[in-house]
Amino acid sequence: MMSYVALFLAGWIAGLLGEYALHWLMHERPLMFHIYHHREFFYEEPKQIAKNTIEIDMNLRGFFDLLAVAAPLGLVVGWEPLLLVWGGAFWHLVIVYEGCHALIHYDALLPKFVTRSRLFQWWKGCHFEHHQSSPTKNYCITCPLVDWVFRTYKHPA
Repeated sequence: MMSYVALFLAGWIAGLLGEYALHWLMHERPLMFHIYHHREFFYEEPKQIAKNTIEIDMNLRGFFDLLAVAAPLGLVVGWEPLLLVWGGAFWHLVIVYEGCHALIHYDALLPKFVTRSRLFQWWKGCHFEHHQSSPTKNYCITCPLVDWVFRTYKHPA
């Protein structure tokens, strides 16, 4: 039987791949809210974009509602599958992805030493490259290396 750490890591990887796949799908089958998100980049201030990006009330409430509904399944299927799904994949897609996306768009919340670092500038640049000129590149916001694996990485201009 897999350890809880291995299940969590498997779920986290599933979350990364799910993030990439969902973002890719939003570009392949344009969804209006996602098209709006790309347009707002050019005419709204970063603070408003960040506010539009993360709907903390909806995401957290939905996360805990689904967790409460699914928790009894642990008695039937065991806790390992729930740890894989909730501890890794869902947590990543709902909380980590949305948080990273909002921080990239409104980095004024972060300390200056973070926003001035080369790593942060590269990370933010990857996402801004996606918005500004390459909407079919740099889908994975939380880990641009996933784009490199799937050959959709474009170095920021």
